[in-house]
Amino acid sequence: MDKRFRALRMIALFYQVLAWITLVGGVLAGVFAVILGAISGREGGVSPLVAQMPLLNRAVGLVGGIVVALTIVLGGVIQFVLLYALSEAVRLGLAIERNTRETAQYIRGEPAVASPDK
Repeated sequence: MDKRFRALRMIALFYQVLAWITLVGGVLAGVFAVILGAISGREGGVSPLVAQMPLLNRAVGLVGGIVVALTIVLGGVIQFVLLYALSEAVRLGLAIERNTRETAQYIRGEPAVASPDK
């Protein structure tokens, strides 16, 4: 059975890769926030590197850095779940189409052709 909808398969792969990049980026940004919080706590003020950033400029001290890091990581996890679910939804649609096509062939009495992705 021929593979159809190659563009949709690429889109699903793109969203899956983007989901993992988002998760890794969120965790790294969280670690960065904790480090900056600890450094700014020692110095007694906000680091000039993050003074213009919306959440990181509140990370004064280790506790502030941890709170901001948890917020960033939570946002990254939510984005990961949404992007990964979108990827799986596209793959689900492709699987439904393939199974419907195979069922129609079976009902018509056509010989079954082995699918390459099984």
